[in-house]
Amino acid sequence: MLLREVADSIAWQILGDDGTKVRALIQGVFPGPSQSAQLQSMLATVNKLNSEDKSSFALITDITSCIQVGDLLVRLPTGQFGFYELKEGMVNDHIESLLTMSPTDHATRERFGELVSKYGKPFTKQLERVLRQKQRMQLASDYINESVGIDIQFNRPKITDVKPRST
Repeated sequence: MLLREVADSIAWQILGDDGTKVRALIQGVFPGPSQSAQLQSMLATVNKLNSEDKSSFALITDITSCIQVGDLLVRLPTGQFGFYELKEGMVNDHIESLLTMSPTDHATRERFGELVSKYGKPFTKQLERVLRQKQRMQLASDYINESVGIDIQFNRPKITDVKPRST
């Protein structure tokens, strides 16, 4: 419980104490505690990222109660933010490899067919999940970085950086 409160404080701080942006990242689904092995893997990744570049900062989102997008929120040296999923396992490795290929290339369609034949419906369901997560992370990044974007929960335009009118 204390760890979650500390992580929430860090999240608020790196998001500039902007309650509108923080609220935009709350999706109403609170994650349970991560598996110990998964948390250890995330921690190793975060420690590596944070030690390699002191001008960026990575936070595990699963230990917060206010960020429910991605596994990591990373503040980049430019001041921009990115959300990242940390996927493990052979199927996820195949999906990541497939997503680096050109969608119009014949080899991509062939590879997709091979993977569907090998893994069946669970593969396509996981691919759909990964694509949804990537879209949500991109929308959230765009919104947090630009203060204008699409609300990832209600799929409506949203603006947070509203300046008062001068009279």
